[in-house]
Amino acid sequence: MRSRSALLLCGIAALGLAACGGSASGPELSDAKVIGTWEAPGEVTVVLEDGGRFSTNAVPASGALDRGGADREGNWKFTDTGNARHTGLELRFDIPAGGLEPYPIDLVSTEKDGKLSLCVYGEPDDPCSGYLLAKAAG
Repeated sequence: MRSRSALLLCGIAALGLAACGGSASGPELSDAKVIGTWEAPGEVTVVLEDGGRFSTNAVPASGALDRGGADREGNWKFTDTGNARHTGLELRFDIPAGGLEPYPIDLVSTEKDGKLSLCVYGEPDDPCSGYLLAKAAG
């Protein structure tokens, strides 16, 4: 009887999370899917390299990325969004000489027009409110 109740409660909780967007997650990411150049509005580029390094011309700016004054580098790693494995990326910038550690950027996977996109993670209920990075052709 207990196991039936536990299953029922888990099922109800899972439905509730899905309806509220709490477990909303995009496509699972892999090295093959993310390695390469990603572009966003405002001539922003993020280059994800094999081995966990990245470079970008951008800086975090309230739910988006803005062109920075100089190219920046750092390390990237897969993260989990909600309860789904490898549906996000964390970009952790290198600390500039004599500077403070910049805040990391969290990206989550989503689909736009049937294609994989990445967006700056903002609100849990609406993580991709229009600002998307798309993989460059080639």
